[in-house]
Amino acid sequence: MTLRKIEHLTIIGLLAAALISILFAESYPGTILRSFAIQAMGFSFVLCVYFVVRKRWGPLLITNLTGLVFFFLLPSFYPVNANAEGSIIKIAHFNVFKFNPWRGSLIAAAKKSEADFISFQEINQKWADSIVDELCAEYPYYEVLPDNNGTQGLAVFSKFPLGGIDTIWLQGMPNMIGQVKLSETSIHFIASHLKAPTTYTNYKKRNRQLTDIADYMKTLKGPKMALGDYNAVPWDVTVVGFKNKTGLADSRKSLVPTYPSYFRVLQIPIDYIFHCSRISCVEFSSI
Repeated sequence: MTLRKIEHLTIIGLLAAALISILFAESYPGTILRSFAIQAMGFSFVLCVYFVVRKRWGPLLITNLTGLVFFFLLPSFYPVNANAEGSIIKIAHFNVFKFNPWRGSLIAAAKKSEADFISFQEINQKWADSIVDELCAEYPYYEVLPDNNGTQGLAVFSKFPLGGIDTIWLQGMPNMIGQVKLSETSIHFIASHLKAPTTYTNYKKRNRQLTDIADYMKTLKGPKMALGDYNAVPWDVTVVGFKNKTGLADSRKSLVPTYPSYFRVLQIPIDYIFHCSRISCVEFSSI
């Protein structure tokens, strides 16, 4: 295969990915392709540099336009509200990855975060035992729901009293609900781990679960938040619809990736702490 043919096939593939991402945004292939818009945009930039060096102006124009398509898929983020008043609570979320052997390191990171409320996902019994042993003194209020057979184990740990703790099942998946009781008010929460869209069936299940979470959030009165691993990027059509339906804001203030932690080039943002308008985010970072 000649170099010119490889160039043409690469451009055609990139252009096809951009068109599918736009025209079939709500389809399974479109969702997967849109998830890697950052990587596609970066690849387009590298390809543009290559075509400039090669003085290939036609392919350069097409590649540049394709890169712009992926750029405009990405959402806008807004600065933190540093002037917020009222009670201050620091919230953290961890998907521990149940097969992760470095439990001590992750628990140390949780302690170092100095969070007042921590949500954990993918907790099995070994993780549950380790976290309870290490955190119960600092976080006397907690609830643990381990899962040894899958990746749906959940846990919450709090320095503030918890109330109304329960598990609700949405699309066959557990979601932990309750309230964090501050001195002035209580904050409703739902902690979830949505199905990873590795297959079309899982993709549909993830979308239905997100819809069910939105319906549940709409029934709550007062301050509320939804947090966890949603296995969807902020510009995914389902996430945008979730925010529109619930009126919740994403506490993320930039394209901070969270998965996979072991392969930086392919990292995408899929973990969230959503909050209502009665809560202001004064600082956000990724651990």
